[in-house]
Amino acid sequence: MDDTTPRTATTIANEVTSAVDALVRATRTSGVDGWQTPGDAYNVITSLAVSGHTLIQTLEQVSRLLYDLNGQLESVDGTLQTEHQLIGARGALRRARTRAEGMEAALREALIYTSGLRAAASDEGPTVTPPQ
Repeated sequence: MDDTTPRTATTIANEVTSAVDALVRATRTSGVDGWQTPGDAYNVITSLAVSGHTLIQTLEQVSRLLYDLNGQLESVDGTLQTEHQLIGARGALRRARTRAEGMEAALREALIYTSGLRAAASDEGPTVTPPQ
């Protein structure tokens, strides 16, 4: 895909999945470049907390799309009525949002606890100073 091709929501979601997978690999082993200090952990937690907040908004927007498409869709699997599928999907997205809100709150709490840490007996890895 070149720079002039618009990125779709599906393309971006796939990129997010790839980025999260890369983060899992990058944080698997401590002591490697960029993953050695409490500051590294703090920075990753910060990014995850921000992502958690934007995930909440994204879940709301996906649910809204399904709501807006009501009346324009039909079931293709033949096991459920379209309306039940939409209600079920939107309910599941609402539950996901609630869990994402809990995740975001827990990540913000983790930021509080990690904000004053630094590597023991080391001049490297200065104390993390959270933004005001």
